[in-house]
This record gives sequence, structure tokens and C-alpha cells, in this order.
Amino acid sequence: MAMVTTLNLLTGPVVSGNPTQTAIGAGTFKYNREDTANGVTPLPIPVSATVTAFSFVKSFQLVVNNANSLTMTSLAVGLTAPLAFTGAVLMMTAAHAYSAYTQATTPPAQDGSHGAGGSTACTINGAAASMMVLYGSATPYAFSVVGFSGTGNAGNLVETVLGVDGTCTATGSATAVTSLTWSWSEA
Repeated sequence: MAMVTTLNLLTGPVVSGNPTQTAIGAGTFKYNREDTANGVTPLPIPVSATVTAFSFVKSFQLVVNNANSLTMTSLAVGLTAPLAFTGAVLMMTAAHAYSAYTQATTPPAQDGSHGAGGSTACTINGAAASMMVLYGSATPYAFSVVGFSGTGNAGNLVETVLGVDGTCTATGSATAVTSLTWSWSEA
């Protein structure tokens, strides 16, 4: 029998040692300028193609609810398909443990050094971020869970931001992006 897991979106301040944790299913969050899963404050699209504006950080944590006597290794994350609009990039880092969660109160700094092509890393909560890759066509971002065999938080946080530049073709309020895929080995 496989492990039973939940993917949580973390929001809000840390209260009694934990932020608010919302189980994320298909299509249940949007990138926005709020510390919420489905806020409606849109990302401003810069006038210049050389300036990138970012969403608030969306922090995810994989939780093992029942290990079923299995051990998790080789945790990875990636995009299931290219972004559906131009002028945008999804950036991520997995440099922080759950205990280092920081509430999103502002987006990463807007400037011209990042570019929606993701050529230069932005910074997420003090850690360099890289462009999220397509799962299956490129090596997804992998991080070790060092043989996780219990229940609770598995691996580090996956912190993401959506960046848009002046060539962005997305419209509307907050922005939904292509699905993200988490995978791991169980033995």
C-alpha cells in the first residue's frame, strides 16, 4: 500500500509554532499579491519588458499522513506543462526547512535583473531561487528527504513566486498557472 500524503499551502503568521495549513488539490490556489490561496489582488504587469514584478511567495509542504511502513526518498517537483501565457516565469527554492517558514507580506523586489526568462535568480526569503522546470522533459528540482519513514512534514518547504514582465499576456485578477507535480520514491 502506498504512502498517504497531503500537500499543504502555508499562509498567515506562525501561531503556536505553525502557520495556517490548507490542503491543496487541483486548481485550488492562484498567484496573487495576498497571503491567501485564492486572493484577487493581481500582479501588476510592468510597462517595461525588462522589469519583472513578482507575486507573494506561495509556500508548500508535503505531509505524510500514513507511511504504511514505507520510506520516502528522492522527492522532486516540476511543472506539468509550459506556462499558458508569455512574459511569465515560475521561480522556486527548497532551501528552507518548515521551521524557517516566513509569512508572505510583500513580494520579492521588482527590478530589471530577473527577466521573465528566468536567466537571473530572484531571492525568496533570503535564498536564491531558480526557474521551475518541466517535469519529464528536464530534470525536476529534486531534494532529499533522507529516507523519511515516519509521519509529518517530509522534506523542505517548496517556496514559489510567479514573475511577470511587460510582455505578459495574462489578464484578469489573480493568475492560475500550469499544475505542479510532486513525486518521490517509496520502498
